[in-house]
This record gives sequence, C-alpha cells and structure tokens, in this order.
Amino acid sequence: MAGILDSKQRIMDIFITDEGRAQAAAGEFTLRYATFTDRHAFYDTDNPLDARPVANDATSRIYFECTSRHQDQIVVELLPGGAVKPFRSTDFNLAPAGEDIVSNELTGSDAIFQSASVEFIEDITKSFYQQEIIGTIDPFSDTTDFRLSTDSNDPTGSLKFSLTDDRPFRQDDVTTIPLENIESIFQDKRFSHLPNFTYLPPRNKAPLGSSRGPLLGNYVNWSQRSPGTLQELLQGLAGKEFQEIEFVATSRENNLVIQPFEFIDSGGIRKLCIVDYGEFPDEDITSPGKRVFFVGRLLKDGNGFDTFVNIFTVIMD
Repeated sequence: MAGILDSKQRIMDIFITDEGRAQAAAGEFTLRYATFTDRHAFYDTDNPLDARPVANDATSRIYFECTSRHQDQIVVELLPGGAVKPFRSTDFNLAPAGEDIVSNELTGSDAIFQSASVEFIEDITKSFYQQEIIGTIDPFSDTTDFRLSTDSNDPTGSLKFSLTDDRPFRQDDVTTIPLENIESIFQDKRFSHLPNFTYLPPRNKAPLGSSRGPLLGNYVNWSQRSPGTLQELLQGLAGKEFQEIEFVATSRENNLVIQPFEFIDSGGIRKLCIVDYGEFPDEDITSPGKRVFFVGRLLKDGNGFDTFVNIFTVIMD
C-alpha cells in the first residue's frame, strides 16, 4: 500500500501490508502487479460544460499515512499441510480449525448454511471491489461484463453431478482405499512436471567435457508416468461425467482469479488446492492450447507424507 504524505512534493510512502509481511517471512513474497486506486478522491460535477464527475483539487487536503486494511487480502491462503490462514472480510471473521475454516455465522441448519455459504462467496469479492482499483475500458472489446453460460440456466449458477451405481465409479472399481496406499505427491503424476518432483537418481561427478555424470546405481523410478499429450489425459477421463461452462461475456485478456471451496454440512468451509498442470497444444488455430488444472484436497497420511486427492479436473480452453 502507498499514500501521499506531502501534498506539494507528492512523496510516496510505501510499506508492506500484514499479508505481505507474512509472505515475506515464509519466503513467498513476490511483486507481480501494481494497481492504483481513487478511493481517496472526491468527485463533483460543478463544471457545467462537462457532466462527467471531475476529481477535486487535493493540494490542500490532509492525508493519513497508509495502513493495512483487511481488504488487502482477497485470497484465502493455505499453509503447508493444508491448514488455512485466518481470513477476515467485511461481514465474516473466519478462524482456522485444522484443515477447515469454521465460522459462527456458518453453523446451523442446512438451509441456513447454504444461504450463508453464498453470502460468504459474495463477501470475498467485496474485498476486491472495496479497493476501488482504477481500470481502463478497452475500446476494442465488445463487453466489459463477466457472465457465464450457467447464469441463464440456473439463477444460482449451479452445476450438478449425478451419483449412481455406475457413476463416477463403476461397481467393479475400487471405491475405498487407505490414505497410506495412495501415492504421495512425490510419486503423483499430477506433480511430475514440477522441477522439485522430478525423478533425480544420484549421479557421480560429471567428467571433464560432460554435463552429466554416470549413475551411482540402477534406481527404480516409483513415480507414476505422467500423460505427455492432451489425448492421453482425456483417455484417463473417459467415461467421467463433465460439465461445460462458456464465458458468455468477458474481457480480451480474460484474467481470472479462481478460489475453490468445499462447504461441509457440519458448518465448515474447506479451501481446496489447485495444481497447475500446464498447457497442452490442440488443433484449434485460434487458441494457444488447453490449460489443465487439478482441484482437490491435500492430506497427510499416517507416515507424515503429503497426499493429493483429486476431486475435479478443470480444462480451460
């Protein structure tokens, strides 16, 4: 955040917010985007020649030093191990309880909980809007709205999946398995594209003129084989139920912020994890390709190993 301290010299006072300090302490602080706000500007229409609001002269106005506001945090953060950091919005003050976010406002009957869950999602977006970020209207864009194809089909924008004897699992499929028997994230094919999860058998020192040394021994690669093409990925999803959502109205850049949550009948909210699996080329010449995301839960088994349980596979075209 930044604020103007000297109205004559326009000296900027910049400091790291509470969320930024927490990320810096964890070694995750990065600067990627800069935004400007007119939250402190006053507009009037005193000019009879121009009906558009004009900002008043702020030369003699007194400004307070910038401070951290709860609206600075618009994303519910996950800590290592799947725990959720405390999150405060306009109407909700949520505290973590293990893997779940539990709020007093979200306890009660199923009807009350479902209503409060919608309010919670809407309240998160308020933090973004209350920053009052200055934007630019794209003159070459047909619309500045954001609407989904589900908006016209269902007032709540809901998509439903059917649970039957043959869907999503067939009768001869394994439906229950101990968490310890599921591959850890270091063996999971959904993480194999990341450098930290690559199969790296130990090698001897590289001889002169060579970039890689000989292997110390014959080590078995216990990791799952990752699908190398989009067709292989789709083959693994064959027979699974899916829903298709179209962006009816959006900007040309189409920058999206997605936060998946799981609402629990007992009154808790669980933030789900997203694994960016990368982009796969396709045959559409007007599209750069399809971006694949895995959405699920990050659990810790009895041996202390992190395990990712995939719930949805999202393909962005």
